[in-house]
Amino acid sequence: TMCNYINGTDIQCEIYSSTMDESGTLSNEIRLPDPINIPGSTSTHPHISKDKSTGKDILYFVSDRQGGLGGLDIWYTIIDPKFGFSEPVNLKEINTAFNEITPFYNILTDFLIFSSDGREGLGGYDFYKSGKINDAFGSVVGLGVPYNSSYNDIYYAENMEGDAAYISSNREGALFLDDHFESCCYDVYKLNIIKLVIDLNALTYDKLTGRILKKATVILKDKDSGVEIARFRNDDGNEHKFPLAADRNYIIIAERENYYPDTIALSTIDMDRSESFVKKMYLSTDMMLLDVFTFTTVGKLPLDSTTVTLIDMSDQAKKEIVELNLLSNEFNFMLDRGKLYRIIASKPGYTDAIDTIDTRPYDKSGLIRRDLYLDKFVLQDLLPITLYFDNDLPDIDSRKTTTKAKYGDLVSSYLNRKEVYKEKFIKPLPKNERDTFNNNYEIFFEGNVIGGYDKFKRFINSLKQELETGNKVELILKGYASPRADSKYNLTLGQRRVNAVKNELIFYDNEDLKSYFNSGQLVITDISFGKELAPPDVVGNLDDERNSIYNLKAAKERRVEILRASRNNNKRNNP
Repeated sequence: TMCNYINGTDIQCEIYSSTMDESGTLSNEIRLPDPINIPGSTSTHPHISKDKSTGKDILYFVSDRQGGLGGLDIWYTIIDPKFGFSEPVNLKEINTAFNEITPFYNILTDFLIFSSDGREGLGGYDFYKSGKINDAFGSVVGLGVPYNSSYNDIYYAENMEGDAAYISSNREGALFLDDHFESCCYDVYKLNIIKLVIDLNALTYDKLTGRILKKATVILKDKDSGVEIARFRNDDGNEHKFPLAADRNYIIIAERENYYPDTIALSTIDMDRSESFVKKMYLSTDMMLLDVFTFTTVGKLPLDSTTVTLIDMSDQAKKEIVELNLLSNEFNFMLDRGKLYRIIASKPGYTDAIDTIDTRPYDKSGLIRRDLYLDKFVLQDLLPITLYFDNDLPDIDSRKTTTKAKYGDLVSSYLNRKEVYKEKFIKPLPKNERDTFNNNYEIFFEGNVIGGYDKFKRFINSLKQELETGNKVELILKGYASPRADSKYNLTLGQRRVNAVKNELIFYDNEDLKSYFNSGQLVITDISFGKELAPPDVVGNLDDERNSIYNLKAAKERRVEILRASRNNNKRNNP
């Protein structure tokens, strides 16, 4: 700034720019053009900062030009590399009818710090600051002691690190020329800046139940300007964390769909130490809250990884709400009053659990709980089951696909031929190999044949229980044959074996399952592969009975497999 005396007493100043070389020498002084310097007015105390949003430089300066609030005011102009200086704007949020001087903008904290003699302070010029959010400035706050004194405190500045401030003051202790007046001249003072760490954790709760409220959004606003500073939505919890600046007034707003918002105020003005604020916010709603918990029927154990579907029966066009909880057995829904709902809990391998919720009767509590119990679908756990057959059974040399034979009768006669199989295949072997093969045949007949049938009977009992609950069950059976005959015959034989297993299912234990089969509640899908899938090392030569009939490789090809059981809960879509 360059100043000149006018009429011997008044001073008029103008702002210049100059070039600084590497040694710090200034040269090529140039007077800034209108509208920075205008005739008849003072322009002084320039300070340049960067606008974070545009990246352009902002020149703050002091002037007594027309359009101000009185005395010296702080103005600003935007410097455009192409178009020059914009029309200066008076900072009316900051200025008074008196004098505001020596602006300094802290780009680290977004505070404008200046001196003023037009506010209630300690005396003379005191330091004040105002936070900037977007293009608006907030409350003006005095810096207090030790920055301010009862004398004049001006020209605030900070180092690049933001940990030290430098001021000019004629306070007591400064150099003086007259013993009678112990203050007359301005000295430079350094003050260490204590950086405060201030943060906020806003916790959202349901006002009715006091439980944590997920999926809420918390909005942080500057109270003085109304500008939104930040917002955060937490879908997984109720914590909302924000960093705060010192010397600001905040408004905190918590919102959630279908809830009334909650609002609280928070001030960090005059704080002299770091602090973490925790604020609890309670949101209320007119809707009803539904808590659903899923359990196993047996043991009443909490069942996670369950899907719960909420259906609005009063509005069929409304989209179903489907929630999957992999971590716990709890589900939370919001229901409109005056409606009828259905909830369905499902999990692979379990029977669906279904309940109805009626919110038409008025419930003042506003809270509903439902416990849903799911039966485990044990049929698939019992599979696969393999059932073995004697050669060419059932119905030797038959060309029909049907049979009246039941597998339970066939397996008994098959077991009676165990010793025949052993003798036919093992007897021709060298003595040193017979023990090994004898053991293999024992394992096959006692383990595979008997074990398979025992497992089949347990399966039938579980199938009966499943059908009794009203569920529709579909079974898939596959029939096979060894390669002794031609392909057409073996396809027919494989089908007869499947039908023998069907007969066992239908007529087992006084025909308990026959009615389910006739009604279509029990569906059996069968496929015959005949010999098509037999490995190439299985002998099919009719003249080689030892290997084509009695060899275990051939015996293991004569089988029926139950590979899959699926269920459809008939009650799911019933009104």
